[in-house]
Amino acid sequence: VGIPPHQGDLSKQQPYPIRDISALESQVVLTEPFLDLGILVSRAPGLSFPSTKLYGKVSQMNVGEEVIVIGYPYTPMGSYLETAQRCHISALGSRLSPGGNSRPELVLSVQVHPGSSGSPVVRHSDGTVCGVVRGSLAPPSPIKMGGIPLGSDSSVTYAIGVDRLQDLVDDAFEMKSLISDK
Repeated sequence: VGIPPHQGDLSKQQPYPIRDISALESQVVLTEPFLDLGILVSRAPGLSFPSTKLYGKVSQMNVGEEVIVIGYPYTPMGSYLETAQRCHISALGSRLSPGGNSRPELVLSVQVHPGSSGSPVVRHSDGTVCGVVRGSLAPPSPIKMGGIPLGSDSSVTYAIGVDRLQDLVDDAFEMKSLISDK
């Protein structure tokens, strides 16, 4: 897991491009393919992470509500510039699997770029995490930059709701303790 030089403080000026970045060794303790999520555990002596609250259920969110996507667009191209994109919830969705299961999703009025998958979606009003970006659907674009198509403003971003995220985190900690006991 890469640690940016500004250590997650968006108010600090960020140097880029970065040629060398500190990293934490991490262990994948749980994956959830249907949700496109993985839970990693890292030991970080002397490094603190901000406490984060998760926000209940997607059904408690409101269409039109302001949220912020915090992430690292273009990391596949070597960028570690952290950005915050303000947007709104465009719709509340339910992603269906081939097996008939469904999971709540947020549909956002923002275009995200490669590298943004896994970015937290933070509720502007109180700073709680309400989703995790899973991807963007953009119309084909004739303009490319570094081989990556630049979409139009009509792009739509999908975020997995945090409805099950706390359960996954709890399961991951339980699994980590089982692994540590062996």
